[in-house]
Amino acid sequence: MEYQMCVSLGMGGYCDCGDSEAWKRDPCCAAHHPAAGPQPAAAARPELAGKAALVFSAAVQYALCVFTPDASLMKMVPLDLDLGREHYPTRNVRYAATLYNFGVSVYDKVAETITSCTRCSPEEARAAAAAVRREGVAILHYSDFNGADEMRKRLKLDQHRSLRRTEIHVVHAHVVAHQRFVLRLVRHLRQLLEDRPALRPIFSAVMAETVGGSGSLPCLLERLMACDSRQWKQMRHETHLLLIQGMLMDIESKKFFAEVFTSRYQEQTLDSLPCRVQEQGTVLDLSVQIYTVPSIAHHLLAHHNALAVVLGTMVDECSTYTHGGQLVLRDVSSDVDARRRFDRQLSCLMDARYLLSVVPDERSEAVRAGVRRGLDALLELLFFCEGMEPVVRAQTAHVLYDTPYELQLTVAVSLAPLVTQLLEWCAADRQLLVYAYSAVLRKLHARLPPDKYFRRDRAALFGRSLSVSQYTVTTIPVSLELPLSRLFAGLHLHLAAHGLSYGSAEFASLPERVSPLQLLERPLRALVMDAQVRAGQWKRNGRSLEVMCSWYSLSMQVVDMRDRDLQMAQICASLLDSDEFVTTLMFRHGANLYLTAGAEGARLEDGADRDMREHMENNMADFLLLLIHVFGERFHPGVGEVTKEQCVQNEVIQFLCVKPMAHSQVAKRLPEADVSLLETAVHQVADFAVQEDHRGLRTYQLKPEYYSRYNCMWHHFSRHDRSQSERLQRKRRQETGDPSCLPPPSMPPFQPSLRAVRGVLVCHTTLHTMLAVLKRLTDAEPAAFSEAIFQRTLFLIGMALNEEERQVGQSAAFSFSEPAHQVGLDRALRQMVGSPRVSSHADLLAWVVAKLDRLLGRAAAGAVGAASAPADAGAPADAAARRARILGQMQAQQKKFIAQNVAALAEEEERPAAEGGRLAAAGGGSAMDLSECAGAEEWPVCLGPRQTARPATAAEYTCILCQATEQVSSTRPAMVMAAFVQLSTVLSRDRSPAGEPPTLFVPASLHRLPHTSSCGHAMHAACWKAHFDSVARERRIHPRVHYLSGFDVQKQEFLCPLCQRLSNTVVPLVPDGTRRRPAGERPSGDHISVWLTGLLHASTLSARTARLCFGR
Repeated sequence: MEYQMCVSLGMGGYCDCGDSEAWKRDPCCAAHHPAAGPQPAAAARPELAGKAALVFSAAVQYALCVFTPDASLMKMVPLDLDLGREHYPTRNVRYAATLYNFGVSVYDKVAETITSCTRCSPEEARAAAAAVRREGVAILHYSDFNGADEMRKRLKLDQHRSLRRTEIHVVHAHVVAHQRFVLRLVRHLRQLLEDRPALRPIFSAVMAETVGGSGSLPCLLERLMACDSRQWKQMRHETHLLLIQGMLMDIESKKFFAEVFTSRYQEQTLDSLPCRVQEQGTVLDLSVQIYTVPSIAHHLLAHHNALAVVLGTMVDECSTYTHGGQLVLRDVSSDVDARRRFDRQLSCLMDARYLLSVVPDERSEAVRAGVRRGLDALLELLFFCEGMEPVVRAQTAHVLYDTPYELQLTVAVSLAPLVTQLLEWCAADRQLLVYAYSAVLRKLHARLPPDKYFRRDRAALFGRSLSVSQYTVTTIPVSLELPLSRLFAGLHLHLAAHGLSYGSAEFASLPERVSPLQLLERPLRALVMDAQVRAGQWKRNGRSLEVMCSWYSLSMQVVDMRDRDLQMAQICASLLDSDEFVTTLMFRHGANLYLTAGAEGARLEDGADRDMREHMENNMADFLLLLIHVFGERFHPGVGEVTKEQCVQNEVIQFLCVKPMAHSQVAKRLPEADVSLLETAVHQVADFAVQEDHRGLRTYQLKPEYYSRYNCMWHHFSRHDRSQSERLQRKRRQETGDPSCLPPPSMPPFQPSLRAVRGVLVCHTTLHTMLAVLKRLTDAEPAAFSEAIFQRTLFLIGMALNEEERQVGQSAAFSFSEPAHQVGLDRALRQMVGSPRVSSHADLLAWVVAKLDRLLGRAAAGAVGAASAPADAGAPADAAARRARILGQMQAQQKKFIAQNVAALAEEEERPAAEGGRLAAAGGGSAMDLSECAGAEEWPVCLGPRQTARPATAAEYTCILCQATEQVSSTRPAMVMAAFVQLSTVLSRDRSPAGEPPTLFVPASLHRLPHTSSCGHAMHAACWKAHFDSVARERRIHPRVHYLSGFDVQKQEFLCPLCQRLSNTVVPLVPDGTRRRPAGERPSGDHISVWLTGLLHASTLSARTARLCFGR
């Protein structure tokens, strides 16, 4: 049998071996398995039982006397233990400066402090520090009261520096003796109970007795718990072990202990809140021993309101940190003592999780009542946390300091598992579900009052007038802490299993109920803010917000945070009109600005700010991605017709599409609740094989038949995982000869209650949005083309086509092809086929067009059908034919190249012979000897119309991209050099930024002028153009990582392919225009006008280049 072992926090415990309630099956190991047959119960003899009861009662009462408030002050002997003044002569009255350990961990500093304050030897100081560590108490100075108090004052000065979590007291010598004796007595009693198990019932009965026999007085157990905070570390530890041995080994004794523990829970929590008690074990740590036993937990829920007591304690503490009914943790985070106090209070949430850890098969009315009372307390706590710590986008200046976020994350992490457990209880009981759903609606109504909500206006969009709210996430506070809304989303997914819905009679009569549009607001704000933070639009808000958003999508919290918000969006999509829902999403993202700019014909790349254009493109891409997630994410029980095992299997498939992983890597990416299902899922979809690399590690590799379920837009992918998985899957498909497109996989059907979500893709707003996006991408200039928007639009269309294809022949089937054809979406897609700008997604476009044509009942034509057929069929014969066709195309291109460059190849062969003949005819003359150009009586003329022509040899350069050597000539391919052009004020008399830069003539003030520098590396103009287009295309695919590259493609910047120098233009290499002229020939007389005309033409080109380079 395999067990998963874990360690709980606390001061001790005992083995659960043999406890049938602690294990689902096989509670005993082989070493402790009971022998066959009934075992006689061991019982103490009557005379021994009476004596044991007297000893236990006297010992416990003696210990309580030592730890009474008077004795705990360490100033006087307890009255019950005072032997009288005759036994304490005045000359023998002694006091001790005693150091008590309340959780010291660094004992070297303790020894150093003792040495410096007491002037003892290092050996004695180390012995005292060892006593503090072992016994929890050490006497540092022994004298009269004044001398002991002086030592206490000296030690007090170093307490906050090196003696933290310790206390120094001046104690009467006889009090010290009693304390040391009590410590040994408790150890002896614990050992006695461990050796004699028959005495445990007697000890338990003694602890239930009251002093003096009166039932109105607290029993010994309550009194012992009350003095828990007055004991030092070692004494408290020994007391807890005594309680474990004496009361927690028997089920009846444990039940009595649990009842007393629950009745004193709030008092014990308040006693444990002081700073000196927080970092050590208290009696509250024994909650794990009693609240995790199902029978005891259900008994406490039914008869002692345990859940309401535990959560009510937390609510009472949190109410002191609220402002306007909302939890404010900034003051708590800045105060160390308040932070420790609050952290200690969060342990109440763990105790509540213990109580709800097991859902009983049959629930009595008393248990339901106890859970309902606890639910009311939990909803009050969630009400405090709803919308906690909102953030407003900083638009003008960066925040001065990062706001603390650790405590906010701690609260969210602590609440999420408790909410999940409560959902399990409600899912198993219809009455609890109805009560919880109604209570959450009332609480949401109190947090989101309709009369204070945002005013809605009428907006015209695609020829229709819709009601929208002009709310923008960038100007109004947004919070990621929405536990109440997420609880509602989880409850709603369980309604259908009990025959309930949002409009059922149980909820329709509620006077306080929130509308679906109001339910959508807060989760939608969180989703939009998370997308904008990842797009870099909230950089001025500091690092803390980025960390919060990373936790929002972290694998450990994504199920309880981001997934719940997405499920809320899906729920509201099924309850709202589809056009109203899509319009709300569009306006929240700000995607309507992108569509409006395209409809008005604005040229964002020329007229608008570049950052604004990037933000609008990112917002549009995020809006399309959220539509993809709302329509396509169905692998969750209650959303799609799937089981929990199928959901875990899908997650494993997506993770293994990123890369082969070890078992631990897959387990870390899954939520904690799903790890138990990992073993079965991973063996179904993956093979455990040796990885094909130099390390030879054994990892899980996905089986080939499951690659078709890869979803490149999966909502749990990070940006890095999405990019890595796309690259790996494209490479795999190229190796197998398949097209490199990554079409959307087929999704499971929605639950009947959520099938209305499918209407978001066939509504008027969505269809015209996709049409407007495709038209804009077709008409836009290359710099304004966004491959992310284009890919997500195709993916969205492909998902709709898959959904229609899956439901062909069913009644009330989903239809997308006909509405798409009516608005002209198919024609817009065909217009983009063959366009160079969509080359990276040409296969996906062909796949979408082919499937749309097939569903419309007509065959794909021409190249579209040829390109899309392999994507649908994928047969081996088709793959072989495709490879043969590609090889034939390559051979045809080679022949065409040779035919077009016959003259160049012939010239290349004849050039060496011509060069040799020329050098021989020159007689070995030098190119620097100008006298060779003139006759015997004629000297060369350098300037003027009669200047002598200079001999020029053709320059040759090697292209740094294709490595071909090229001669600079008017008949050869053009060559260019990478260069960087910028405005410079060097030697300028006027450095003011105002005024237009000169484009033709230099003014007298020498205003800002262009300065050009080049690294001197040459390349073919065609090679450079292909290189720049490739870089620009890569940046458009991944627009959010441009800040890592050090250059901006939007400013026409690039890096030299050889030296990586920053450049923003290229300089053409022109051939030498000088040639030999006959003796009587004169230079052309209109050479000045020709030069001026060419200069004017160049000035117009340079002006446009300056606008592109300098933003003018």
